[in-house]
Amino acid sequence: SPQLEVVGAATQTLKVSERSEAATKFRIRARAGAQAQLGSASVIFTAQYKDAKARLSTNLSVRPASAFVTLVQTGRFHGAGNLKLQGDFYPNLQQTEFAASTSPWSFASGLMQYLVAYPHGCTEQITSQTFPMVLLNARPELAKELRKSAALRTAPNPGKALEKTLSILRSRQTAEGAFGLWDAGHVEPFATVYATHLLLEARERKLPVPEDMLQRSMGYLQQYLSHNGTSRYDWRNRAYAAYVLTRHGVVTSAALVNLRAAQPRDKDNKLVLDLGAAYLAASYQMLKQDKAARELLEPLWQDLLERTKQNKRYGYRDNYYDPLVHDATLIYLIAKHFPDKLKQLPPETFDRIGALVQDGGYHSLSSSSVILAVD
Repeated sequence: SPQLEVVGAATQTLKVSERSEAATKFRIRARAGAQAQLGSASVIFTAQYKDAKARLSTNLSVRPASAFVTLVQTGRFHGAGNLKLQGDFYPNLQQTEFAASTSPWSFASGLMQYLVAYPHGCTEQITSQTFPMVLLNARPELAKELRKSAALRTAPNPGKALEKTLSILRSRQTAEGAFGLWDAGHVEPFATVYATHLLLEARERKLPVPEDMLQRSMGYLQQYLSHNGTSRYDWRNRAYAAYVLTRHGVVTSAALVNLRAAQPRDKDNKLVLDLGAAYLAASYQMLKQDKAARELLEPLWQDLLERTKQNKRYGYRDNYYDPLVHDATLIYLIAKHFPDKLKQLPPETFDRIGALVQDGGYHSLSSSSVILAVD
């Protein structure tokens, strides 16, 4: 077989007594370097004694000693530029695609392909896979361009993608309206808020969403707001829940006051720069309380501008929270609720996001967050 080679002698002589057996060993390895070939390989054994022959064959799979990889590279150039591929891949199954755009939407093609091929399916992951498709429902011209770029092998179908996700989410929704990660057993607060956000976003973009599923999940979020957790993770999730509820038209004034009073502080008693404050700011902005919105958002906004200027990354990580999720979601909230600020956003901000992507610092949630940010 062209995929394999024998290490050592390919022929061996055995002494086999009458009514007995004998065994031997052959060392076989996959060809390396330029001779490497992937796929099904045949191994054939032939035994011969005088004029008698016997033949036995078997097949085995030759594949790389690494998992399936999607590598996304990003960059920005003026006039002309070069992009050198970072990966060293076997040509048999390699698929290389290039997308260029005058807007940050060029990020979307590679990350959407990454999400389409994502092999896992917890509630966060399927929600992250579906969010970009929901966005495309209101952007048919963009869906057409993505199809032309070959980033997606088939034309995006937001309705079918959402329908499939809704079917899974329904099986994971508890009687109280929360969602579990893999079933309706253990409730995951972030995944519940995130999935409810997807339902709301889909409805706002004219996609069919079951009323009972949406209302039950909103009911759970209202209960969750009264949760007494003291961790920064829990506070951020409750701020996120308040934001989703406010967008849905639920009166959250009292909850927003309580959440603002409970903002996490560092060891020096200074307010931490956390995405939860951006959720509160966006909620206050929807309630036309501009002063409170500005006070909550401005520290995060100035931090983003300063880090962009100094080429620094956000330095805090938590469950479902890292520098890429923080920056991308912050830009999403600013673009949606404080669009005037986008005029002050330097192009280098997306260079920083691109650097995080190029360094491999992305996953299902952060990929979806970036696509939301550039929508």
